[in-house]
Amino acid sequence: MEYLQTRLPLINSAIFISDKGNRMSISNFQTLFTRYFKKSGLDEKGYTIHKCRHAFATLLHQQGVGIISIQELMGHADLNSTKIYTHTNVSHFQKEIYKFPIIGDCK
Repeated sequence: MEYLQTRLPLINSAIFISDKGNRMSISNFQTLFTRYFKKSGLDEKGYTIHKCRHAFATLLHQQGVGIISIQELMGHADLNSTKIYTHTNVSHFQKEIYKFPIIGDCK
């Protein structure tokens, strides 16, 4: 959050910017991602940018963030691209529902 505070207002809607103040390119972001995952020792864990994006969207959905907001955050043009996160979370929500005492007792 501190990073965003230094960037406000977000003039070009980009969270990550280059040294020149422009939106960071995908290739530059991938290079940084790879570099810092190697430095942290996480490079052998199989993390990818795609997996991190997916985890981000899934966590947002699990916390009750609306699908339209997730679509905007992910930059998806088509809502169908975002809906995949709702399908992957059905079992999570079922487990959460069964934590409620009355429903859990009916199981």
